[in-house]
Amino acid sequence: MTSTLTEKELASINELKKAIQDIVKEKKRNIDQEQLEQLTDKDYLRFLHARNFQLKDSLPMMLEALEWRKQNKVDSVSISEAKEEFLKGKVFFHKRDKEGRLVSIIKVSMHRPKESDPEQTKRLCIWFMEQGRKMSGDVDKCTLIFDMSNFGLSNMDYGFVKFLIKVFADYYPDTLGACLIFNSPFLFWGCWKIISPWIDPATRNKTKFVNKNEMLAVIDAENLLEEYGGKDKTKYDPKAQYEIFLTEETQRNEEKEKKEVTAEEKDISVKKEVDKEEDVKESKEEGKEENKESEKKVSE
Repeated sequence: MTSTLTEKELASINELKKAIQDIVKEKKRNIDQEQLEQLTDKDYLRFLHARNFQLKDSLPMMLEALEWRKQNKVDSVSISEAKEEFLKGKVFFHKRDKEGRLVSIIKVSMHRPKESDPEQTKRLCIWFMEQGRKMSGDVDKCTLIFDMSNFGLSNMDYGFVKFLIKVFADYYPDTLGACLIFNSPFLFWGCWKIISPWIDPATRNKTKFVNKNEMLAVIDAENLLEEYGGKDKTKYDPKAQYEIFLTEETQRNEEKEKKEVTAEEKDISVKKEVDKEEDVKESKEEGKEENKESEKKVSE
């Protein structure tokens, strides 16, 4: 998806926007006006693409996603909500693929359901989805690498897999560019037979089981970690990365608060000016009345 929109896309976006705005104004769904103000044309376009530009299908899909976002406080999700799971280093961003898509790496063997907080794991997922949106730039699709090295049945989490599939399909449609399953052991094939029917055909077509050579067909060697066949010697440090993201988040929140304070001060200033004008107007009116009374007494 590029930054340039066609006339057809713009027309469809405007139609979808109006339909949603009308519903929100009439308070027919649990959605706030503030949520709509944060949406971009690309957000509307993703839902249109997902339903072949059919408004009757795109509209309910996007409304459900907006309600889900509000119920789960997605717009205010913080990395601090998933600190313990983040610091395990089981998921992280690492550069981009040949098509400019942001790459996320999931080390499946580091996820142990019995030792993880399921709600925190979901918040981590939501945080990564939102952070990916902020980092995506013009190319707003992503590439997922599921590193299956050292995978065992103790790492399998069917509940979370269902959640992840639904999040991508229903709440962040048209964001997955490629899904690469690396170094999958024979043991995983039994799990895959259970999982694959849950995935829609379009997503299954984007999913490939790959080795190191096949990885290089998608990601340049300079941007691919050595363990996957690339030349990048970077060693991921979850603690350092957590501090970077937390600092960025704190700065964004401080800037937002400053803007809100400035806007509030501006509103107060405008109100004072309006009140002042009203006082002057009332004073003039009172003066006119007094003059009329004086003139009346003189004539008498």
